[in-house]
Amino acid sequence: MKAILLGSKRDVYPGLIEEIKELSKESGLILVAERWFSSRPHPRHYVPKELLEELMEEYPSCDAIVISSELTVDQYNTLSTLVEEKIEIIDRINLLLQVFEKRATSWESKIETELAKLKYLRPRLQASLKYSLQKERAGFFSTGEMEKEELIRDVKKRVQSLEKKLRKRHEVVKKQIRQRAEQQEIPLIPILGFYSTGKTTLFNQLTGNNQPVGEEPFVTMAAKIGRSTIFSLPLDFADTVGITLLPVEILESFRITFEPILYEGIAIITLDLSRRESRILEEVALVKRNIQYITGQTVGIETQNKGSFTLIPVFTKADLCDSPRKKAQKIRSVISDKDSTNQEPLIFTHRQSTAQFSHFTTRLFETLQPFLSSKIVETKLEDVSPRDLNAFYSAGHIEKIEYGKNGLASISGLFYRNKLRKILAKRR
Repeated sequence: MKAILLGSKRDVYPGLIEEIKELSKESGLILVAERWFSSRPHPRHYVPKELLEELMEEYPSCDAIVISSELTVDQYNTLSTLVEEKIEIIDRINLLLQVFEKRATSWESKIETELAKLKYLRPRLQASLKYSLQKERAGFFSTGEMEKEELIRDVKKRVQSLEKKLRKRHEVVKKQIRQRAEQQEIPLIPILGFYSTGKTTLFNQLTGNNQPVGEEPFVTMAAKIGRSTIFSLPLDFADTVGITLLPVEILESFRITFEPILYEGIAIITLDLSRRESRILEEVALVKRNIQYITGQTVGIETQNKGSFTLIPVFTKADLCDSPRKKAQKIRSVISDKDSTNQEPLIFTHRQSTAQFSHFTTRLFETLQPFLSSKIVETKLEDVSPRDLNAFYSAGHIEKIEYGKNGLASISGLFYRNKLRKILAKRR
């Protein structure tokens, strides 16, 4: 399917052009041309008419026009009347939803994607009724007036049905994850970030999982949870769907993916060092915006302010960047809410040697530990039966064991407070 990419330079933010091209490729579109005009988007038809006419003459075999921004309903409908019937208008949100639909495999991700698509479609269908007698359109709106009215009613009913299903599922997922956390007494650390920033690669390395990875957008479409035993204390991590700029009503459809795993108030954010600094800073801002919307908390980088959600930056793909440490330190100095001048940034790449990865995990745990300190206690216990040692190992990290003449052990180490309390209660 041949397409022309159109956009206003006034709407371009760091990484947008690369994102649109990646999404277009993933959707099966072949971009035969791209044009970026310097004027502001026209309030009625977005693209300057003379530019549109010029492109229609130059590329008569074009099947679609990809718009780099989100079109308003009026812009979509007006623009559709200015092109040939066979040409489909695809804005950035529509393009994203096409990729989401292609990638969705789990029940939750399929429902979330369908709901987001219907929320996008509904206002456009309603507004398109007044244009239905003017011109039939390709894509979503290639139906007559009566069919549109019936479709609007069906869409409304379907949206209500999906929202009801997701609300029920949302409560079940929240309850399951929090019960799991209460029973295991082990913190859950989500790994967040833009798509294709190495979240799943990091998750696999930390947990020993083998989740699929790839450079194409949105390989991961549902949260996956795994346990890591490579730290001084066991930790649970969650791999998540990639974040990007979405309207609030679309973001709401994906709440079930994020909200249940954000209750600890801390997460890792992966930042791809191979990307431009301006793009990385834009990604940080968007991730913070999305988390603040979902949790209602203020969001900071490496902040320990009470009531704030904290993001710990991990810089990935260092092997694709010149002077990665210098670049990571520069970015960290801009985004961090504390003085990080004398601390080395957390840099991860899947090509690290065993020694490098061990150093990375040691530094990561040192960074996470202050935020988990309320859950951790350092203590020494006397008269522990050897048969009870496994229970204490599962509660944390035993640093030292000394056996007495009576066959009982004295142990000391770091333990999760609540889990240790349950074990000691059973011993009484």
